[in-house]
Amino acid sequence: ERTAARDAQGDPVYSPPALTVVAEVAFPDGYVRSLESAELLVNGVSRERITPAPEATQVQLELDLSPFSTAGSSDLALEVKIVDSLGLESSALTSVVVDNAPPPPSSSTLALGAFGAFGFICVSVLILVGAGAAVYYFRRRPAQAAPASSRPLPAEPLHTVLAGRAMMDRVLANLTVLEGPKGLMGESINIVKPTTSLGRNPQTTDITFYAEEESSVSRLHCTIQKDGLTFKLTDNGSSAGTRLNGRLLPPNDPVVLADNDELVLGDLGRRGVKMRFNLASEPGEVMLGGAADDRTRIMDEPPPDDDRFAKYSD
Repeated sequence: ERTAARDAQGDPVYSPPALTVVAEVAFPDGYVRSLESAELLVNGVSRERITPAPEATQVQLELDLSPFSTAGSSDLALEVKIVDSLGLESSALTSVVVDNAPPPPSSSTLALGAFGAFGFICVSVLILVGAGAAVYYFRRRPAQAAPASSRPLPAEPLHTVLAGRAMMDRVLANLTVLEGPKGLMGESINIVKPTTSLGRNPQTTDITFYAEEESSVSRLHCTIQKDGLTFKLTDNGSSAGTRLNGRLLPPNDPVVLADNDELVLGDLGRRGVKMRFNLASEPGEVMLGGAADDRTRIMDEPPPDDDRFAKYSD
């Protein structure tokens, strides 16, 4: 809540006068890059744009609150956009409520220097840069704004991360579905990111099966990561496990993938998924946009008719 006093002319003056937005920047692929620009948008309108210092992993943007000084509450949708040296654009969204108290009667004036140290309101967001198709799916599935009352000032860091990609994606490898959702049998899914997450939750994974349905595939099941000239598969502590060529992988222990390796996510008798991993046949292959793979993310299945999935709670 902002408080108000009146200056010598009788006009209301609110404190604090500004909102500081701090964006923490992380690079999931492990390659830290310089940031070309950082921009703050409020309700879709650009309010500040800066060039961060070289190798900065945190940017601070200031929002002048004077345009939002009418008594009462104002809902502000804040978006921070980051562009790195490769041209990848990433963004994070949050919302705040600015509550302006009514100004005092006109007889109360502001003494000179009475608000010499206004202080500031701080909002933090977290941005991951280079997480492939997340921004594409963000545009297709915009996040629902939380009720205004649940995000008062100051706000907690935004943990739902949205990341960006360049306009063209190089296909690094692909996964062919051998068993799983009926609509995906025999389909090939392109891997275009250095780090690709697989699971059941479309909000936190890049390749999603049985989205938010009963399945032995965990919400965040496993990760495929490019490491130099090789790829590594890591089980992310899934309930039903990840198998590579029939061998159950220990959780959180990366294992090298070879061409034609077979992966099994979960239990095939309880809506698991079996896939074949292949390196890209042509290293120079480029995929535009990624719309062809959008249909691979959400596949509907009939609801379960028993409690076979009760133990898979993650």
